[in-house]
Amino acid sequence: MRYIQAILITIGAGLIIAALLTHKKALAVDSWEATQASLLYAYTQNLSSPTVAGANDWGTQKALVKFRYSVNGDSYTGNRLLLLDFIYFPQDKIHIPRNEDNKIIVYFNPREPSESFVYKDYPYTAITMITIAGTIFLLIGIFLRKIGELILNALHKML
Repeated sequence: MRYIQAILITIGAGLIIAALLTHKKALAVDSWEATQASLLYAYTQNLSSPTVAGANDWGTQKALVKFRYSVNGDSYTGNRLLLLDFIYFPQDKIHIPRNEDNKIIVYFNPREPSESFVYKDYPYTAITMITIAGTIFLLIGIFLRKIGELILNALHKML
């Protein structure tokens, strides 16, 4: 029981630390510089699986993108839409604003220009999801012994 508690607490603490580090990164992304990029491709991928009735389970799509931009004469290629887009991708961000020449605005890290995003929005939903998951793991880990005792007592009373 102690090993399971330790594992759950470690997972929970790890998720909360990851959320805090991501929060710090998101604040830094807000000050990144903007530049124009050439959009090489942008399309959506359906992440839903078909059901027996032929409908999609949850109708989620992911936008896949590739763009090329230059910083101080050096050329870079990017493929990220926003921070934590692999955890939660807002459906309103699927349409990428571009001009008639397929030029878009991207934001890059001035210290590491190869790091870039199409959007620099703060990932509230993704950070909240990570924090909630971490808190749940922590609470279950901390109170696992008590939860087990309550369940066993309830079962004994039923029998």
